[in-house]
Amino acid sequence: MGSGGEALDTLTPLLGLVAERASHHDDAWELERDAASVLPPPVLGTEVGIEAVLTLSRDPVAFPLLSAMACVMPAPVSAVARAAADRLAEEGHGVPLPAGLGEIVLERGIIVAGEAETASCLAVAYSRPGSSMSEMATLRADHLNTAGAIAWAMHGPAGGDPIGRLQETSCESGLEPRLLAPSEVADEARAWIGRSIAAGYRPDGAALGTCALLLRTAPHPADDALLLELARVESYDDAFGELDEESMLEAEVDDYVDALAQWVEEQGFDEGRAQSVVDAGRELAEYRVWELDAGLVDWERHELRDYLLVYVPRKLTLPDGEIEGFVNDICDVLAHAAATGLLHRKRADALAKIARNSRPQLERALADPANWGPSKAIVQAMVDDGIEITDAVQTRAWIERFNELTIEERDEILGPAALERADLAFTPPAAPSPHGAARRKVNRKAQRQARKRNRRGR
Repeated sequence: MGSGGEALDTLTPLLGLVAERASHHDDAWELERDAASVLPPPVLGTEVGIEAVLTLSRDPVAFPLLSAMACVMPAPVSAVARAAADRLAEEGHGVPLPAGLGEIVLERGIIVAGEAETASCLAVAYSRPGSSMSEMATLRADHLNTAGAIAWAMHGPAGGDPIGRLQETSCESGLEPRLLAPSEVADEARAWIGRSIAAGYRPDGAALGTCALLLRTAPHPADDALLLELARVESYDDAFGELDEESMLEAEVDDYVDALAQWVEEQGFDEGRAQSVVDAGRELAEYRVWELDAGLVDWERHELRDYLLVYVPRKLTLPDGEIEGFVNDICDVLAHAAATGLLHRKRADALAKIARNSRPQLERALADPANWGPSKAIVQAMVDDGIEITDAVQTRAWIERFNELTIEERDEILGPAALERADLAFTPPAAPSPHGAARRKVNRKAQRQARKRNRRGR
């Protein structure tokens, strides 16, 4: 290791990166996440780290960096950095750091192995000292492309009993989760990190901060070296693409829809009905993943009612003659979940009954412009003007005319939806790009095919 002066030379370029991010959050988890994304733990060894912190503590400009070090450095560097940052904040050189920063009280954990053991998940529920809000840290390991490398990790708020929900949904899916006591969490995290190092890959950015947070619950003298070794191996994303949380969730939805399509084919549905059921299944799954931040099919009764009577009228346009078919499609999706063990039969039947009984209310809600969101109001206005929605030329011309209108004229077109955003303006659709989202979709398709080949080969 070098001297403290050399350490400061290493840290100085990071100040600009951290300054805009590390001291502007009210929640501890946000600060930890952003700090770790620019300051992977540990940047320095413990002895040099403390020397650097003591030197930085006299420089008000270093407050953001001290804040980041308080988040992601192993003990005791983090405690020294926290004390220095707090002192600078008291002197008016920064915003006081959130309570519970880098400190968690473990509740319990769970390990779940995915289908065909292609992936596994370690989830840990915890709270902050003095707070009743539950948070959860999650590590996901890839056993398909690697020998158990951590593909991504994250932590943040998780209402209710996240471990209980994960245990329930895992059991309903035919998996066998293993619960962890608080005393087992740190050692399990070390084992996962060790496997990731042995596999030669690490998660990116803020994920390293999640790993460091779990180790802090039962510090070990070797944690500093362990995290440094993890930070030095190849990035999983660089090797296998951007399989971050969002991409993995998209792939999970795609796999679910593939399984639904296969089931629909086995039922002998005609082509039109088969496609509408598959479309409904994707819509429902994406709603749960992106709107509710929940599992693909584990509906609660109130969630399905909210979807049907709030979300659908706001977002979707359904002609009167298609509402009955839409409700029937939802019932078919629930029947698939019951037939494949994703939902208990009684629960699926109860949800289907709610869907059928909600149809009269759904018809009224769909017909009332007061329930429409701005985007749906725009689409309906296009239809009323005789625009063919699938014609990019027509829709682009209409949107350009809309954007030229005054706010009052837009309000007249939008109706009640105008109350939500009076200055609403839309960007005309651009020509599809062969890169970006389209390329990621192709990559996800290749990944799905690889997983299928893997399952057939077992």
